[in-house]
Amino acid sequence: MSALALRPSSLPQFAGSVLLVLLGGLAGCASVQNTPKQEYVWEMGRTCDARSNTWYLDKVQPDGTYTIRGATNSVGGPNLPYFECMNEQFRAHPYGDWLRARQNGAEQPAVAANAPDSVSLATTDPKYQDYFSQIRQQIMRKWTYPQDVSNKGIEGEVVVDFEIAKSGDLVDAKQRESSGEVALDDHAMQAIRLAAPFPPVPDAVSKGSLRIHAILRYRISGQRDLGK
Repeated sequence: MSALALRPSSLPQFAGSVLLVLLGGLAGCASVQNTPKQEYVWEMGRTCDARSNTWYLDKVQPDGTYTIRGATNSVGGPNLPYFECMNEQFRAHPYGDWLRARQNGAEQPAVAANAPDSVSLATTDPKYQDYFSQIRQQIMRKWTYPQDVSNKGIEGEVVVDFEIAKSGDLVDAKQRESSGEVALDDHAMQAIRLAAPFPPVPDAVSKGSLRIHAILRYRISGQRDLGK
């Protein structure tokens, strides 16, 4: 994987790479508190994540500095289309305007109205079972345990939120909690992105897009368990 860290221009100088257990839900996830600058950059990044097949927004620091990550063979540089996309979003939705609207309680232009509530990938609600089984299977086919990490006996779990459009396309994916091991975090996020597109969301599951939260858990063992 390749990573580049940059800072967007519309803020005060933001500039522009065994056992696997997939579980849903974590109460502590809701306690993660982003700064306004982090929330702003994450929201701008949703559009660019959807446009890019190679790079995606990986991490955002409290001051708004952000890191994008891409495939191993991705060619980095300051003129990447992803950075051009981010700068386009910053120009279209200036931070000052976004912050004032946020403080006034208005819905931000970059956020879809009536955003759906998250559903745990491990939910036992019968209406989700068939569809979520397909999602787990697709993620599992793309999810690997980094060999050098597993050889060291390192385990961990990554908390991820992701949204699936009605069509099945991946709208966005965010890491909400780290495993403490960069390689495990990277492979978990990459698995979700590579697993897309997913099957279209059935009407019985949701009339629109579907937001899901999941725990991707790495365990050194001989059995696999996907949120059962």
